[in-house]
Amino acid sequence: MFQRIKTAKEYHDSLIEQVTWHEPADLELNIRLDTHWNRDGAQTAMLRFTNVKNRAEIEAALKAIAEKRTHERWVAEIVAFRRHGKTQYIVDTTPQPPLIIECSSFIEV
Repeated sequence: MFQRIKTAKEYHDSLIEQVTWHEPADLELNIRLDTHWNRDGAQTAMLRFTNVKNRAEIEAALKAIAEKRTHERWVAEIVAFRRHGKTQYIVDTTPQPPLIIECSSFIEV
């Protein structure tokens, strides 16, 4: 069952603008926040997933998203950010494939 994650910011309708991999296996998503859902004035955020175990699957999903994208302004729109179990995070990018991230933890900045 998917669980809502308590975060400082709301990610619904926000945009993933950049995806960066850091060594040894950390994934960083730079996000442009939707101001309707984040009325405190925050415009950007970063989610960093540590010790990612399924990099190949994430890169395949990002490639599928890129092939269907008709512009270069952003990577994908976030519909929801959820957790499944203790080590799996789901970034729902409907209608594109979701990013299913298996990792040790995540950090929100």
